[in-house]
Amino acid sequence: MFLDVKHFQIEYIDIPFTIENKYLTALTLLDYTAREKFIQKAKVVRKNTSGMVEDIKNQARETIESAEATAYLINSIALANYSAIIEGARTDGLKIAFGILGVASQEYKNIIDYIRELKGNKNINMTVNFQQRIAGTL
Repeated sequence: MFLDVKHFQIEYIDIPFTIENKYLTALTLLDYTAREKFIQKAKVVRKNTSGMVEDIKNQARETIESAEATAYLINSIALANYSAIIEGARTDGLKIAFGILGVASQEYKNIIDYIRELKGNKNINMTVNFQQRIAGTL
């Protein structure tokens, strides 16, 4: 090894093998330590990133569930409003029809309402036939 210093010159210094080996071992350990620190930091970053990914997935699931619940609520309200409007129109129409037909008896009004409910039932098959006469007891 050569070293130049102003006004002083040393030409060759013999460094013993053990000292050189210790110096190289120290440098190797420094590199190994830096490598291990980098690996540990990478593991921490991966762990934090996976945690952030799970948080985002949870937020997405919560948002979807909230949106579905809101949609169900809006649909239920719309269906209730629809039913209220239909029933209000039916009531008004029946009042007008009963007035025109002169039906004042509550019994006849109930019969018409009962027939309408039977007609809406899917388990009942109701037909009207004026061409056939049925006589006898059932």
